[in-house]
Amino acid sequence: MVSVADIAIANPLGTYMGQPASEIEGLEQGVEATLFISKTAPAPSSLFNKYIYRIGKNGLCSIRGNGVMKVESKVGKNVVFKSIPILSSLENKYGQPTSSDEYLGWYDDKSPFSFEDELSRNNLSFWYTWESDLTRSLPFNLKSISFSTSPKVQGLAHINISYEYKNSDSCKTSETKTAIDNL
Repeated sequence: MVSVADIAIANPLGTYMGQPASEIEGLEQGVEATLFISKTAPAPSSLFNKYIYRIGKNGLCSIRGNGVMKVESKVGKNVVFKSIPILSSLENKYGQPTSSDEYLGWYDDKSPFSFEDELSRNNLSFWYTWESDLTRSLPFNLKSISFSTSPKVQGLAHINISYEYKNSDSCKTSETKTAIDNL
């Protein structure tokens, strides 16, 4: 038999769909009624220094981890983005992304070049998404997952991983109702 503690550890950042705010430490109210910010998660990752939660009338709808990672230049080794451990880990757990986008900026004409080379020079941003649909269902009652990374400064990149649960529409409904009630 699986315990609630086992489920929390297996789920994204130790959270689960509908989790009440009372089970999440250090929440501070954000700029919207259903938005909360914390420096921790039930099962925090060293990748992140901030967590953004969407919590509505039916509990937790989504969590996003924000952080910064070092990117090192590896000119000549032709390191591609797929070798970045974060993406590989997400692919191992959730399969191939449903969609991906690369936002290319200016870069010197050199060959070969790598993700680290370009990102460390403020040239590339990447966005990957996984979505539940009729052909594929994500585990843990997840509706979607997104992973994005974009340049911060030379040698550093912002990273964001967002997990949206299947009850996410209830947070949007709660937020809209609160906004209308406050008119």
